[in-house]
Amino acid sequence: MENIVVCEFCSKEFSSKGNLKVHQKNAKYCLNMQGKSINIYNCNFCLKALSSQQNLHDHILICKEKLKIETENKYEKMKKSIERLERLNERQRREYEEKMERKLKEQKCEYEEKIDKIRLEYEKMRIEYENRIESRMDKHEATMSNIAMKSKQANIVNNTTTNNNTQQNFLNFDDKDRLNNIIENHVNYDIINKGQVGFAGVVYQKYLKDEKGDLLYKIVDMSRQNFEYTDEKGEVKVDLGAKKLTDAVSKSNLTKVVSCIAKDINDIFEDKDKFEKVSQLTEFDKDNSKFRKEIVRLTKINDK
Repeated sequence: MENIVVCEFCSKEFSSKGNLKVHQKNAKYCLNMQGKSINIYNCNFCLKALSSQQNLHDHILICKEKLKIETENKYEKMKKSIERLERLNERQRREYEEKMERKLKEQKCEYEEKIDKIRLEYEKMRIEYENRIESRMDKHEATMSNIAMKSKQANIVNNTTTNNNTQQNFLNFDDKDRLNNIIENHVNYDIINKGQVGFAGVVYQKYLKDEKGDLLYKIVDMSRQNFEYTDEKGEVKVDLGAKKLTDAVSKSNLTKVVSCIAKDINDIFEDKDKFEKVSQLTEFDKDNSKFRKEIVRLTKINDK
């Protein structure tokens, strides 16, 4: 038989002295009989009383009330984080909308200012045109008169120009009269509506070719836009970057002619595309890249 060990305080039997010692140190009723005070360890979450620190530690790991409180705390924390992010998002959205609204207003004001400025410039040119009539075209920059009222004189000038052209197989960029007459008689609403590309076609067909249709202005370097032509002395010259040609156009009556035609276009200031095409021609001296590019393309086709 196994040795039975009996607790001397409460008479409970144990199979070993080790179990007896554990019993005497932890059993509440036995401790009371021993006259020893009992330490109580309460759970801070569910207030359950436990007899030892270890028991308390083990209990806290599975305490449902603790888990519930921690879950609620996490939920509240997440809820506050979401609310904070929503407020931040709303503030950023308002700031973005306000920024875009300001930007659109600024762009609208800039566009309206540009429209007003150009409208004033057109009005000024219209008044200058109507108040100044010249009897003939000479080497000074000419002002157009009413084409309908001067159709007879225009026909005479056109016939004279045609006769001169039949004898001309060279280019003289200093001859303003020839280019002015071409612009006056061939630039119309349809040409203006195509901008610098349309005008390049007029110059190519009427100015850069002789009466037989042979090209007087030939491309020699497409990338640099360099051309070759024969001058009035019969000497072969090179026009670097088409500068001589574009300078001749800048000094011509192109702006006056385009302005005169444009003043009769009712929706020019409302139609952005028309306005841009007219601006290409009236501001030719500032930017003529589209004109040069089209001249290169046309002369290239001619070489083929």
